[in-house]
Amino acid sequence: MIIQVIRLTAFTGLIALGLSFAAAAPGIPYLPAELGSSSFVITAAGELYGWGYNQQGELGIGTTASPVFAPVLIQPPGNLRGWRAVAGGQTSAAIGDDGNLYVWGRTNFSSSSGPFQLTPLLVPKLSSVNRWLYVVSGDYNFWPIAIADGNLYQWDLRAPITATVVAKPAGVTSWLKVTAGRSYYLVLASNGELFEWGSPVNKQIGKVSRPEGVTRWLDASSGVHHRLALGNNGELYGWDYSAPFPAREVRPANVRYWKRISAGYGLSAAIGSDDQLYIWQSAGSQPAPVPVPKSVRKWVSMAAGTGVVLMIGDDCRLYAWGDNTWGQLGTETGNLTVPALVKKLEHLCVPALPTSEPGSLTLAALHPLFQRERELRLFVLGNTAEPFVLLRSPDLEHWMPIFTNAPLSGWRNLSDTNLEGAAALFYRVAAP
Repeated sequence: MIIQVIRLTAFTGLIALGLSFAAAAPGIPYLPAELGSSSFVITAAGELYGWGYNQQGELGIGTTASPVFAPVLIQPPGNLRGWRAVAGGQTSAAIGDDGNLYVWGRTNFSSSSGPFQLTPLLVPKLSSVNRWLYVVSGDYNFWPIAIADGNLYQWDLRAPITATVVAKPAGVTSWLKVTAGRSYYLVLASNGELFEWGSPVNKQIGKVSRPEGVTRWLDASSGVHHRLALGNNGELYGWDYSAPFPAREVRPANVRYWKRISAGYGLSAAIGSDDQLYIWQSAGSQPAPVPVPKSVRKWVSMAAGTGVVLMIGDDCRLYAWGDNTWGQLGTETGNLTVPALVKKLEHLCVPALPTSEPGSLTLAALHPLFQRERELRLFVLGNTAEPFVLLRSPDLEHWMPIFTNAPLSGWRNLSDTNLEGAAALFYRVAAP
């Protein structure tokens, strides 16, 4: 048996989830900021999966068969090793780990009947762009809009291969995040101001009013008809065409502030300071908590779409809730009133690993975002029928067995009180 040794730095508590606007860090699964009728997720290994609505090739899987009820691997083109960000719409887009942008789906503005781009297509990169960092696409935005080097680039629908730089308003030096509704955009500037354009509210780029108590915006999300924005006072604000000025959304009594937000089609979703997920359908209505599966202590990421919410729990698995008309749930079931596991993505949090030889075991440690206090969680690959011993060492010289002859099946949750207070601990698998 081949022995694999891993090092775990000790921790005494959970790692707080911070706001992240750019592409996923290696080793962390990635959900788009918003979903449409097509669903996407990037695994910790950089694999991209899509499912749901696909009549115009939005999934990039080589076909227009629709709907697709279970996740399908989207093959990376050429020598691309993995993906870092993805956005769905009639034209879908993704950023590869090479920093380039790829598109598929409806890439021609004039026709709704095709031909469609059925697999990822490389978009020529401007000489001024080093790496693309963020990308979004809305249902009626037939080419994406992306951020690179603090600048915002938009593709001209009449000449979609050429991207143009969106002019910055006075006082804006760089952009942090852009989010797309059905046919409009919200963009967050590094100075904390929020701008909107392309909608009946603001046909030209214009600043979004800040309510009293908000000195800067921290995050924003665009649904089909409504928008959400998070203020630095911890409050969440919403508005739409009929009420074009941000109004405070109801905050449950046990939520001190909001941590993550997403505006879908006909619903809003947010993770509160209590790490619970809340959903509501109309502005000003009371957010309702989503039931939490037994294996989940907190939600670490989520994205809302067309009547659906995808959620990643701290158990490193993907769950889905809501409407399944277009297969958006990925659970091969009907509509769901409680979250269900997306079973074909149980390897969601397994990082890229070298291929193990027959009879070998490989340990993959969880990213700190998913770690729990005094609990060691490892993913074991190899011969599941072979007995094994898990050993611990503080110095790579003195080894102590802590776990023996357990069946191997994916993630193993092991309690180890030595994780608290130790500078570093080493673990290895060996034959008994």
